[in-house]
Amino acid sequence: VPGMLLERLDVLFVVMRTMICFISAALYHYLAAHTLNRVVGLKDFRPMSCLLIIPIFLLTSMIPNVAWTSILNNVQSIVGYAMVGLLLLVVLPVALIRNRKKVVKADA
Repeated sequence: VPGMLLERLDVLFVVMRTMICFISAALYHYLAAHTLNRVVGLKDFRPMSCLLIIPIFLLTSMIPNVAWTSILNNVQSIVGYAMVGLLLLVVLPVALIRNRKKVVKADA
């Protein structure tokens, strides 16, 4: 019976989607902490990571059901892509300008 096979695969899809949500959340958290660390100029990213975990924990504890989790995951993906775009558009040119100034000072 083909329907029985699809019912058993449904559990696999739920497990995979849950793993993907947690992996993407962890990746966005690490990327945000690492980026803030670079902007602030700290050598260790753990303080930024600890500061970012508080809003993430509060946000995830307010999620009432699976539908909100799905919506939050979609919003999180959009915000993550926006942050990466912002990183490329703002932080990368600033880093290049800083690096250029350091090269000019080293040559003088």
